[in-house]
Amino acid sequence: MASSKHVDLFGGAIGCTLPSHWRDVSTVRQVPDNQEVYQDCTEQTGAVMVVEILQYQDDVKNDDAARFFFGDLADSNGCGDGDSILESSRVFDDAVSSNDEEKSEDHVVHNILNTIKQSSAKNCCVIAVGSQRVIQGKAYTGAGTAAEKRIRVEMCIMRLENVETDLLITLSAPSDEPSTGVSDHFRNILSGFLINDWTLFG
Repeated sequence: MASSKHVDLFGGAIGCTLPSHWRDVSTVRQVPDNQEVYQDCTEQTGAVMVVEILQYQDDVKNDDAARFFFGDLADSNGCGDGDSILESSRVFDDAVSSNDEEKSEDHVVHNILNTIKQSSAKNCCVIAVGSQRVIQGKAYTGAGTAAEKRIRVEMCIMRLENVETDLLITLSAPSDEPSTGVSDHFRNILSGFLINDWTLFG
């Protein structure tokens, strides 16, 4: 198993655990103030993780949040019709009991729910998994057209209604294999995720 490291995000207001060889993208290019971006610098997985602070979407119900934010990412990635597939999604709004922790999805979000419900019992999270076909950087085919690659997208949407914030963790990695379950990388990120300072959200 690859070694891991603790990472402080947004000046230490948020903490998480990442593989030790992942790098802070802001050291090589500009990243928006509302984002923290890390990537696998060894290119073994081509994975990229984005933690993003967004204004709370009052008009989006929890049951619709996965489709809304997955679609918003697809638009940002320039996906056309049929290029974005949401394979699975689930809303978690109750604390996970010890009897349910062994279930894969319940175990993954146990730490997240415990973290966000310290601020308000109304807070919930949504897990979404799917794939999108995107243009990869400046890669081109022999015909001179932009090369496309299908990426696996895993998303955790923390709906923090009490601080009017939607906090997103998105993990993307090239993959040709469809899957509805979360990866080990995403599971490890969520299990070590912690909000240390709620004043980050105003």
